[in-house]
Amino acid sequence: MANSKRMYSKLAEYYNGFVVPGSEKDRVRYEKSKERERKYNEHWKQHKVNLNELVNKYAPGATPKIKGVKAIFDGDKYKVIADLPFGYVKVQEKATKKWLNYDGTFKRKDENDHFKILRLEEMK
Repeated sequence: MANSKRMYSKLAEYYNGFVVPGSEKDRVRYEKSKERERKYNEHWKQHKVNLNELVNKYAPGATPKIKGVKAIFDGDKYKVIADLPFGYVKVQEKATKKWLNYDGTFKRKDENDHFKILRLEEMK
């Protein structure tokens, strides 16, 4: 069983430490991500998730790939998409492109589909 959280953390460290400082495009992406985090973080904290468990459930065995400001764990039916700068994540069904709620059901228009990733020290 892969340790998705450790892989994600290494990618986030690389992205924030090397990619962002060296790229104007990525600095803009970083600032947009920072603004989303400022706006929604308190709500996302209500649903903290263990990234290892989430990836094992929706994209077992997937290795993350960087695409823009995201680390994407691409599974057979689902994608687990994690923000590199600020530690939030969402899950998308690939066939329908629909987002999932915390309980695994499809998101309705007024529901939140982002979750805060637990820090390593918060994981059990």
